[in-house]
Amino acid sequence: MRTLFQAPDGLYGFLDEQGNAVIAPIYAGARSFSEGVAQVESVENGIRKTGFIDEQGNLVIPMAYNYAMSFQDGLAPVCIGASWVGGKFGCIDHQGREVIPIRYDYLEPAGVRCYAVKENGSWSLIDASCTRISPLFPTQKALQEYLNNHHTL
Repeated sequence: MRTLFQAPDGLYGFLDEQGNAVIAPIYAGARSFSEGVAQVESVENGIRKTGFIDEQGNLVIPMAYNYAMSFQDGLAPVCIGASWVGGKFGCIDHQGREVIPIRYDYLEPAGVRCYAVKENGSWSLIDASCTRISPLFPTQKALQEYLNNHHTL
């Protein structure tokens, strides 16, 4: 088990159960380990780059993304673009393969292998095979209301 910590200089690393730094604090940002990997960030020329390391600190998914969320149910949402706004979203598996193509205007987990996506100005739910499993909605709020009334997703 590795625990995320922030060093006095603001960089992130990981501790073992005894509190020893086992992955040096060299990352500009990081998330806790999930499904055996942790999302880590560097900043190069003012641009955020994100990838994933294993519990030994080895980079197992290259820093090819600008933003990423932790793995959940075998997939991690990722974004390519200068910011969350205007970027393109999709999901990768543990080998770094695009399972959900990086083409959506927004994407976030909304259940087990279910994702809320925005594409072409409309919101909907898709599954991990990119099949739409809800009607289209004009706003994220309308999609959220749909989700609130369909607890089984």
